[in-house]
Amino acid sequence: MQNLLLLHGALASHSQFNALKDSLKYTYNILSFDFSGHGNGAPTDAFTMEVFCDDIKKYLDEHFVQTTNIFGYSMGGYAALCFAQKYPNRVKKLITLGTNIFWESDYAKEEIDKLDPAKILEKVPAFAKDLERRHGANDWKKVLFKTAEMMVYLANEKPLLIFPSRLGGKKAPMLFIFLSQNTPW
Repeated sequence: MQNLLLLHGALASHSQFNALKDSLKYTYNILSFDFSGHGNGAPTDAFTMEVFCDDIKKYLDEHFVQTTNIFGYSMGGYAALCFAQKYPNRVKKLITLGTNIFWESDYAKEEIDKLDPAKILEKVPAFAKDLERRHGANDWKKVLFKTAEMMVYLANEKPLLIFPSRLGGKKAPMLFIFLSQNTPW
């Protein structure tokens, strides 16, 4: 049975995929974990793709997985692509869903404005409760803040800007599924 690593999106945790795990467990050996600072893990100093790539590598190494198929949702897709850049021989196939690859400052600012804890508490208290349950009563606001910092980082640093040239000639099948009209083409 082939491995399938499921990588969650921003503000989420591995539990985001519970229903999907049940659907796929007879077809794949399902792997998943929480990125640093997500779930009930202690918040890290920074949410960067370098940190998340290290999380992926560490998880795969600890579970003795040399190569895997990867499905990444949103931020998880971005982290998967960065991982494929850095470790192309460890990725068999890669699928991203709802991953914004082309971060720009204006778009990052729009998204960051949605991460205000006070606004979330006021306008969508059920979502605030869900974030508190997922990340802890004392940490969910830190997750919002660190995610906002990450969006600025993605807009400024553009780690995927030269993605194809960083694969070192490796041709892994990849599927990108976009959910928004924010793509530049």
